Amino acid sequence: MVNLSPPVLKTISSRYSCRTYTNEELKDEDYDYLQQCIAAITTLFGSTMRIKLIHNNRVELPQKIGTYGFIKNQQGFIAATTADTKEGLVDFGYALEQLVLAATQRSIGTCWLGGTFTRGPFNQIMGLSPHEILPAVISLGYPADKKRMFERSVRYIAGSDTRKKATELFFEHTWNNPYKGSEPFTTLLELVRLAPSASNKQPWRILFNNNAFHFYLERTPGYYDRNKALLGFYDLQMIDMGIALCHFHYGAIDYKIDGKFAVTHHPEIDNREYIISYILV
Repeated sequence: MVNLSPPVLKTISSRYSCRTYTNEELKDEDYDYLQQCIAAITTLFGSTMRIKLIHNNRVELPQKIGTYGFIKNQQGFIAATTADTKEGLVDFGYALEQLVLAATQRSIGTCWLGGTFTRGPFNQIMGLSPHEILPAVISLGYPADKKRMFERSVRYIAGSDTRKKATELFFEHTWNNPYKGSEPFTTLLELVRLAPSASNKQPWRILFNNNAFHFYLERTPGYYDRNKALLGFYDLQMIDMGIALCHFHYGAIDYKIDGKFAVTHHPEIDNREYIISYILV
């Protein structure tokens, strides 16, 4: 994983989806740092990924990259390819969120973009093969002091400043019993609760049982099918799971919680899809 400076809680708490940047280009030292971070990235399922830092003045763009007005003055993007599989999409979120948090520690603003960008230029830059997809990108730049009215409106509509309560997301032993564990585990789960997600749907659910945290995806009804059919989006909620797992893992490292990720036997439930478990040792 990309090495982050502790405390990770401070980094995760300060991260936000930045949509308005200054006109300042990325400094050479920040560009080089992000390149080093790309080389250090790890995944959970071993998916093959290609990640590229696209800087406005360092990469020749085939055509203008558009964000439909959602992003202003970005100085670059992080783009990546993966396989259109459950594992590939989880790894995509897990890997790129490492870069988001690394950028946050350098005071570089970021924003996940799952659909509000023109795909053609990115596909051309990445040289997309028939076995690869480019499901999302991340915008980069130094945050502007003042948000645009448009950005404030987007945050309000998306509910970016409101989140579900921990009692709605985390459970122990049964799905009817909210998690009531002690520190540092409650803080560890808070890091998950603070993770960004597409349209702020927060689809992750965690069940603590048999000395393990079991991660599930609870899909927003109709969200994937509608966005796929109408807008050509990929499975953004599976990417959300990877982002949440990244936050959890950094918290486990920060709080020196011994454990390992593994696919295990787990309690099944009809409306939740099992992803992976973190087994305490």
